Amino acid sequence: MPNLLPRLDFNALKKHNRSVLGWGLGGIALAAIIFVIALFKIHLDRKDLLDKAREEAISRSGTAAEQVSRLVSQIDQLSLAIKYQWEHRAVPLDLDEQYRQGVFEKTIYPVVINAKGYAVSSTRQLPKDTFMGDLPFFIKHSQDPKGGLLISAPTDGRGGFTGKKIIRFSRPFNRPDGSFDGVVLIAIEVNYLNRYYDESRLLIGDFVGIYFTDGLLMASHSGGGSVKSFYRMPPSFPSYQGNARANADQFIDQRTRLISWKRIDNYPLVAVAAIDENNSIASYAVTQLVYLGIAGGFSVLILLLAAGGAYTQLKHLERLRHESEVQSTFRLAVDGAHEAFYMVQPTKALQSLRDFFSKVLKEGFVEDEFHVAHGKRHAAGWFQRRGIRSANGIAVTIRDVSEARQQTETLAVMARTDSLTGLPNRHWLNDYIPTALKHAVEKNYRMALLYVDLDNFKDINDSLGHKSGDELIVAIAHSLGLALRSVDYLVRIGGDEFLIVINDIDDIADVIPIADKLLNAIRLENSVAQWRGFIPQASIGISVFPDHGQDMDTLLRSADAAMYQAKSEGKSQYRFYNEEFAQKIRDRISTERALELAIQNDEFIIYYQPRAFAQSGEFASMEALIRWRKPGQGLISPAEFIPVAEKSRLIIPLGDLVIRKVCQQLMIWREQGSLLRPVSINVSALQLIDDGLRQSLLANLEKFGLPASLVAIELTESSMLEETGVALHELHKLSEMGIELQIDDFGTGYSSLSKLQSLDIDVVKIDQSFVYKLETDHQSRALCETIVSIGRSLDIAIVAEGVETMQQLKILQSMGCDEVQGYLISRPVPPEEIPALVSKKFF
Repeated sequence: MPNLLPRLDFNALKKHNRSVLGWGLGGIALAAIIFVIALFKIHLDRKDLLDKAREEAISRSGTAAEQVSRLVSQIDQLSLAIKYQWEHRAVPLDLDEQYRQGVFEKTIYPVVINAKGYAVSSTRQLPKDTFMGDLPFFIKHSQDPKGGLLISAPTDGRGGFTGKKIIRFSRPFNRPDGSFDGVVLIAIEVNYLNRYYDESRLLIGDFVGIYFTDGLLMASHSGGGSVKSFYRMPPSFPSYQGNARANADQFIDQRTRLISWKRIDNYPLVAVAAIDENNSIASYAVTQLVYLGIAGGFSVLILLLAAGGAYTQLKHLERLRHESEVQSTFRLAVDGAHEAFYMVQPTKALQSLRDFFSKVLKEGFVEDEFHVAHGKRHAAGWFQRRGIRSANGIAVTIRDVSEARQQTETLAVMARTDSLTGLPNRHWLNDYIPTALKHAVEKNYRMALLYVDLDNFKDINDSLGHKSGDELIVAIAHSLGLALRSVDYLVRIGGDEFLIVINDIDDIADVIPIADKLLNAIRLENSVAQWRGFIPQASIGISVFPDHGQDMDTLLRSADAAMYQAKSEGKSQYRFYNEEFAQKIRDRISTERALELAIQNDEFIIYYQPRAFAQSGEFASMEALIRWRKPGQGLISPAEFIPVAEKSRLIIPLGDLVIRKVCQQLMIWREQGSLLRPVSINVSALQLIDDGLRQSLLANLEKFGLPASLVAIELTESSMLEETGVALHELHKLSEMGIELQIDDFGTGYSSLSKLQSLDIDVVKIDQSFVYKLETDHQSRALCETIVSIGRSLDIAIVAEGVETMQQLKILQSMGCDEVQGYLISRPVPPEEIPALVSKKFF
């Protein structure tokens, strides 16, 4: 033994020296790795910010292009209408009278100039016979009378526009032989064109502009109104659309920018959006310093730990020598002995031991846990103690269960806590509410549940990413928590939904100031740097115990229904539970379930309403109209179930059913020897999301052996012109198949000539609300005349809906309307009545 210890010391010392060196080199290596990771993270974050800024520029240029395209198309359409009225005029053209009838917007100023250059009619009290023949646009049109719409560069205005910058749109008039007969001029202020974009969204250095394709500036918005952000020289845009990083030397203010451009279809214009590169990364400067500071702090900590580890190794050999001596001494003391020993310190704890031993002797087996607090001589923590009686003795085992107990407690807390915000979650709510309701009954007070749902939260996730969405959720949770009283609770129940428990209120009205405070707290949680112009808002539904429910499930359903009402009535507000509105929701759900079952059971029939040629009165075509033949209730109007089908997306299988029934009926008529006429089928925009509609038409036309010319599809104007409501390429595919495309309810929305042309629309149906007022309302009559004239110019057939009187028919005949539909012709009839009507002359 005396010779063993020195050898042990020598070997341990050699191992220790290597360990000391390892601690030092390892510490330096880890510190270097941390700095590399921090720099790499900074690089990735900076790249991410620039990518997001580039995406924002692309979005801005696209938005600007769409808005300007709408405005210019509207002006183009107006110029065509005035051109038609001038060239086919039966009475003198009076623009001022049309303006008083509301045909023109107040911000658009058309002027008719005759071939000699004199203004003969206008809407802005321009003196008649004002000479305008010296203006460049007039000279150019007189030299090229067959040209189209001309857009002139911004210039100083004359007359009523003196001191203002204006943009002139002009188109030549032609005599029957094609020679020059004057010009229609439509003038707008540059500021009117600038309305397409909210300047408050632009930071200093950012701008959105509309340029001519040759680089000449037409109109612009810039952050802070600065003109120093503009190009030094006219820019060029080599492609239809694109984006790039523009160097500082291209701009007056010498700032590098991320730019995006998109050309405007059918016009020599380009929409350009630019974001200052410094703006996109300015908010990151503090974060970059934080990362470097954290990296430095961790590096210092690691180096300190490495030094501590080396110092510990220096002490390790001494500890080994000491432990070896203790172990040798312990073996000498107990080797060969048959006794165990323990030490007891006489303290107050002896009484608890005596109680434990007494219980073991009495019951035979006892197991419990006890806690040892910090500061005692023994190890702190939780211990499991088990005692077993053996004859007259007791066997006791003790096990440390501190770690297991801590894990159990941690899991219990985690199960009841939202991981993102740290707020209580739905599991906590399920445990708390029943107890809270019991206390409310005992103390005779009311309790309220406020269901908070963020408005348009999906837009933030889709635009800025889920990371930004999570950051907003955390910020909203913080703001809501600050707005609450100390006795109330804020719970996150999932996604962008929160539930607030308001305790101890005397009257329902006590909740109103709390709801107002919460809405204000959410609106104030806005930072341009973080949310890029999104202003967080929320809708709140409120239910009160015991007024709106006696248990948790009922109160939650009532609050959810009230929140849905707040959203349906405009969002960013609160609503108390309303039984009438809740019943409407239950009725809609009931209708939706019944509708789904009705589709499965084929409870629908198709009625057909004929259309007649306006001039001859002969049968032209017909429209398929679905009816629900509900058992025990008779026929149900589409107005009662189509909106439900749209919201629930059941319109897709319902639309397939209509196509199958129409094609099958056409086959039956053909087999009966009846004359076949085209049938138009109403189609929802939802049916065009993918190729399902096209495939259904192809399959049924092939199955029943029908040509595509016998089927047409009708889309409402509003659904066709929504930005994302219709898959335009699907409409083109259908048109290529030979399926006729028709627009229903025309005039109730806004459409442009460019879209009517690009979609190759075959038929436009004038909405019946205008036809109804033809005999009494000059504005409705003027609008119908304009639609008919546009249809004739674009080779589109015009159908008037809702024709009920002979006077309406005569007016439409005088306008040159192609077809008419309405009760004057025929009501919708079942399919067996159609063969008798096909050869009928209706008037």
